[in-house]
Amino acid sequence: MNQVECVRERSLELACMVAAGRLRSRRQEIEEAIFARISDAAFGSVGGRDAEYVAGLRAAVAAAVEFSLVRIEQREASTPPMPAAAIEQARRAARLGVSLDTVLRRYIAGNALLADFIMAEADRSGFPGNEATLQNHLRRMLTPLFERLMALIGKEYNDEVERAGRSPEQRRTELVLKLLAGGQPEAADLAKLDYDLNAWHLGVIATGERALGAFRCVQTALGHELLAVSRGERTLWVWFGGRRKPTIADVKRLSIERPTGVSLVTGEPRRGIEGWRLTHQEAQAGLLVALRKPPGLTRSTDVLLEAAVLQSKTLATSLLETFLLPLDDLRNHGQTARDTLRAYFEAKRNISSTANRLGVVRNTVESRLREIEERLGRPLHTCSAQLEVALRLEAMDGSADRDRPGSPSTWTGGRGSNPRNDLIEQPAQFLGASLSTLASHSWTGG
Repeated sequence: MNQVECVRERSLELACMVAAGRLRSRRQEIEEAIFARISDAAFGSVGGRDAEYVAGLRAAVAAAVEFSLVRIEQREASTPPMPAAAIEQARRAARLGVSLDTVLRRYIAGNALLADFIMAEADRSGFPGNEATLQNHLRRMLTPLFERLMALIGKEYNDEVERAGRSPEQRRTELVLKLLAGGQPEAADLAKLDYDLNAWHLGVIATGERALGAFRCVQTALGHELLAVSRGERTLWVWFGGRRKPTIADVKRLSIERPTGVSLVTGEPRRGIEGWRLTHQEAQAGLLVALRKPPGLTRSTDVLLEAAVLQSKTLATSLLETFLLPLDDLRNHGQTARDTLRAYFEAKRNISSTANRLGVVRNTVESRLREIEERLGRPLHTCSAQLEVALRLEAMDGSADRDRPGSPSTWTGGRGSNPRNDLIEQPAQFLGASLSTLASHSWTGG
């Protein structure tokens, strides 16, 4: 290689690094744009109501973007490791019944949009020569990478289909998915389920290593029928059904019998086939929150506000920046203010009870609350609900089980961080019923 070629090669490498740096600074924007594109209704609705599938789809987008950026940044022609999140999402799609055609079309559409971002940054890279030269260089780097990824996705999908086969369990799962999507059951289908859809139902989603063995003993204790569908090695959809309406005591029994390391999310007791669908949709809504918490029992109607906010990264970021970030300038980096607010809300906004909880005098609590109002620029009574939800969201930071497949990453919205850089990994499309609909029902509802 002569001197001119060496200079040209170094210039290309530098231009690639500049373009990659700019792409990284826009990564959140890029991922959101790609996710919005591949979530379009044109790709079908299968999987859109499954919280883990949607979370996995977003994780796969992030992994594919990182996969491309690493290749651009590498000087050698080596191929970075294939993204594990994309591989697992291909398997999840196969289990859920999302067609391979849909999976591949999503990758093609996402890759085309990512290419637009990459070419735009190549134009701005300042490469001292023909801009088309840099663009062609990037295409030569990334096209084989994309082709290998597509081939691997297809292989993993087909391998998962072959593993699942068409066992009785698989056929029952397909029937459950069909019914959840609104299909009308036939008598022969109901016989295959061996479960009365006209009864009372309590929908539960279990996640964790021991999820599959979590319910048989509870079924006997409750005296209810049990319909269980495996959604992978660590996830189980369950319905308890019977003539008797499940009670709060039944839910508490679920918590008592819950195996260590297993998370349970419950819907509300509902009746009939529409109720059977709704209680599962409620559990799916609660799963948005449960995936960000340590293993335990989550009742969906207790976390509807958090679930609603988690549907939108923009809303969550706005909530954290508006109501918690200003507190960081107060004493102890805002920890004292946060502790005071939590005690205040737990005490039902009673200042004397708050003081007792904190072990301070009433005047101290009043002084802290005034200081918080000054920092926020608004009276507490106008923003108490927002503050409570923001504190709950922040408390989830770092508490999710990151080893759980399909589990979303938490954001770093704690003290000293910038919520503008936070990632909230699940959107709203999975909900079969709006959260306002879910909130309109209660334990006394049908």
